[in-house]
Amino acid sequence: MGSVNKQTDSYLRSVKPGNPQKIGFGGRLYMRISSTGSPTTGGMSWRMNYVFEGKNKTLSLGKYPAVTIRDARSRRDEAYEARPATGCEYSDYLHTKDIKSFEVSLQYKLQLHHTPT
Repeated sequence: MGSVNKQTDSYLRSVKPGNPQKIGFGGRLYMRISSTGSPTTGGMSWRMNYVFEGKNKTLSLGKYPAVTIRDARSRRDEAYEARPATGCEYSDYLHTKDIKSFEVSLQYKLQLHHTPT
């Protein structure tokens, strides 16, 4: 991964497409830059690595510049805080903004998987 010291918006705006790369931001947060993208075409996306049930996974947190550095860190932190409380995968939590609808969704999923035959 790239250097964690390159954590400024001005640096990200200056990145040119080329070889695919990852720029680390600490706490398993990184910016993935595709070979054909730029900030105006959507080739830069925020990602977070994590482990769920013993498997390495990656969660997309949105595209830059629509999702700022601050927003990406906030989404990462929200996911980390929700995981122990809910026991489900980060992506299930983050894609549901309202916790009550998340709980209803979770209960529905549990019923689908545990329906008596």
